[in-house]
Amino acid sequence: MAARRWPTLLTRWEIWPVIAGNLLPLLGIFYLGWDASTLIILYWLETAVVGFWLVVRLVLAGPGVLPPIKSPTGGQPTEQDGVALGLFVILHAAVFMGIHMFMLSGLAPGAWSKHLASPAQFILGFVIPSGIWLPLLGLFAARGVLTVNEIRANHVAGHLLAGFYARIILMQFVIIFGGMAALLLGSPALLLVLIVLFKIVAEACWEVFGPAIEAAFSRTARN
Repeated sequence: MAARRWPTLLTRWEIWPVIAGNLLPLLGIFYLGWDASTLIILYWLETAVVGFWLVVRLVLAGPGVLPPIKSPTGGQPTEQDGVALGLFVILHAAVFMGIHMFMLSGLAPGAWSKHLASPAQFILGFVIPSGIWLPLLGLFAARGVLTVNEIRANHVAGHLLAGFYARIILMQFVIIFGGMAALLLGSPALLLVLIVLFKIVAEACWEVFGPAIEAAFSRTARN
């Protein structure tokens, strides 16, 4: 079943902006001399971009968009409140990103850590000079277009929420440890490219399996 979804996935226009945005870091690796630390910080910031558009999606969710909550008394399942769920996502994302930044500040070497005195100094002293603002801007635009399309089509959003948590809990740690390996090996370009490609494949796999997983959870909640 999943194998038959791959050709269909590649014909959907929505997947190509995501793939294109994920390929932009290759320009930084080959033309701007990014090391593992820069790539890791880029992915750390991407979590905030993805989380922003997810919160927008949740707050503006229409009827039937969010996964229902199974009633503990056996009654009819109720739909979740998008605003409350968005605030919950903001809180959780802030906690996880804070933990990741604490790890990175102690493990990832480089000049970036000298610019953590304030958000303004971090942006002006590292984000803009390093060039990572370019893929971040591309991702912001791509996710914005996809979010507007999702809202207009009133597509279900449960797999987006699950995918965001999968990104925070699993992908971020995999990227961090992969980046640590790159640091230990001197940040070879091949390993950095493999990290980029892994991220692309992981997101594409979620596009294939995410809706099916969401449908299974929805059926469980309704039964």
